[in-house]
Amino acid sequence: MFINSKRYLGYGKLFVSKINKDGFSFSVRNSDHYNFTDYSIYKMKSISFFLGAIEGNKTIEIMNNLVVAFFDKYLKEKENINIINKAQDYPEIEITTNL
Repeated sequence: MFINSKRYLGYGKLFVSKINKDGFSFSVRNSDHYNFTDYSIYKMKSISFFLGAIEGNKTIEIMNNLVVAFFDKYLKEKENINIINKAQDYPEIEITTNL
């Protein structure tokens, strides 16, 4: 699973084409590199260039839900987890998968 920022919109196909297991690429629109860190919540002027327009708590929510779902499915082997359905709860996400 690859969760990435707007810089990588469109790269999902390349990512999932290079793996032979279940692959997911979730590109979060209006995000940038630092939206996937605590800086998205505790903003500092010196790093604002690296933040996208998406609300900071939203990127944290997306990451938490998708990472937990991925770990539940592939590490804890819970078969009833559908990661794509979870990602579809967020219109901010461009979903690419090889399933």
